[in-house]
Amino acid sequence: MKRQLKLNSITSVITSLFTILNGLIVPKLILETFGSDMNGLTQSVTHFLSFANILDFGIASVAATALYKPLASKDYAAVSSVVSFSNKYFNFIAKIMAVYVLVLMLFSRIIISDEYPGMLLWPLTAVIGLTVITQGILGTAYKTVFIAGQAGYIVNLFSMTAIFASTVFSIIFIKNGASIVAVKAVPFTVYFIYYIAIRKTAVKKYRLDCHSNDSSDPIKQKKNAIVQHIASVVLNETDVIVLTMFSTLQNVSVYTVYNFAAGSLRTFMEGFFSGFQPLFGELLAKDDRKGLVHVFKQYEWMLHFAAVMIFGSASIMITPFVMLYTKKAGDISYYHPVFGMLITAAAALICFRLPYTGLAFAAGKYKETQMFFIVPMAVNIMLSVISVRKYHLTGIAAATCAAVILQTAVLARYVYKKILEMDIRTIFRQLAADLLVIAGSYILMYRLGIQADSWVQLFFSGIKCVAVYFILSIAAHYILFRDRLYFLFREAAEIFKKL
Repeated sequence: MKRQLKLNSITSVITSLFTILNGLIVPKLILETFGSDMNGLTQSVTHFLSFANILDFGIASVAATALYKPLASKDYAAVSSVVSFSNKYFNFIAKIMAVYVLVLMLFSRIIISDEYPGMLLWPLTAVIGLTVITQGILGTAYKTVFIAGQAGYIVNLFSMTAIFASTVFSIIFIKNGASIVAVKAVPFTVYFIYYIAIRKTAVKKYRLDCHSNDSSDPIKQKKNAIVQHIASVVLNETDVIVLTMFSTLQNVSVYTVYNFAAGSLRTFMEGFFSGFQPLFGELLAKDDRKGLVHVFKQYEWMLHFAAVMIFGSASIMITPFVMLYTKKAGDISYYHPVFGMLITAAAALICFRLPYTGLAFAAGKYKETQMFFIVPMAVNIMLSVISVRKYHLTGIAAATCAAVILQTAVLARYVYKKILEMDIRTIFRQLAADLLVIAGSYILMYRLGIQADSWVQLFFSGIKCVAVYFILSIAAHYILFRDRLYFLFREAAEIFKKL
């Protein structure tokens, strides 16, 4: 169990790094080659199509919950039943998505932008839509069984290969003067091959009967998962949609560059801790309450320790990074320090909720927690629409922070009270440590100053910032969480011994 958790976490981190490198290299080349307006256009199209992931309806999450018990008992007939049901559903969703792409193509000059001809918008929408279908919908049922079976490292290995190939061929296309449509067609081709490979591997490993016709319904609480998933997707995609409708493509471009930096760190954190939800599912399936509480508290503490250090440093360094990153794109200003801090805070808050959503989903508490997704979604939409006209990017980021704080608070309260049966006040000490580290680090960094006129200066300033956060984190947690800090040091020592 422990070995699988480490293997899944390590490969997930490496996959996240590949994703970050892809996001650093390819969009930068697009920005420099095609300009900020074209970058904003492609990002708007992508987000409109990503918004269609709402059609997933949370079946992947509820399917994973249904798989924990049969995988733990090696009931491969039941596993095949769940995977077959999920696969049929996702194939149906892929067809619905294709219709959505067609509609968006036809009305793209009305919905997305009227500044570009249809001869550009139509094929661009088509290739990005096909990428969303192959990458995000096809093969989801097979990826889910790997992750639920704590074999997520297999999915990660395939993902690394796909990301690497997509990055290399995208660079080649851009450098050789290919059109934006041709560049965006590269990921579709790569992920179609990825889908075929992941399907064949899953069928072989889990002895799947892809034509299982079990008449019973192997997946429970689908309706509640649907409501929850819709709310979650709307919450995540509101920002760019609101900016596209009520602001400019230039602001969309600024938002996506900053959000890429903050989102990459979030992806890294989510990847590192991705193995915990399947572990929660296994512990719940075995009714190991003591083990569950122990693992949860370690997870929660490690996540706070890492997130405060990583996102705290990023909140200081994100604007200097963006200014260097967009130096050659001089058509608009990318200097928005307050927005940078807020968008980084929003990414950190989303990471803070991971233990609570992970345990709630592993326990199958979809019905009980669905309002915890609906209300924050409504709050985010309302605040974003109200604030975007006057406060623009800063208002959008502040609205997201408010919505995620609300969601995290109510989810934490539910998990502590109903699943763990513990007093939530135990987390207040953790929050006190977080605030002490953040406040102390900001004061010290203000005195030390930052130089970031070149990538070398940015690198050393970043090292200085992370070092300040790390030292203060060690000091604060030595005082408040000495036993857990010793646990972290022991784990690190074991890893270095094996290297």
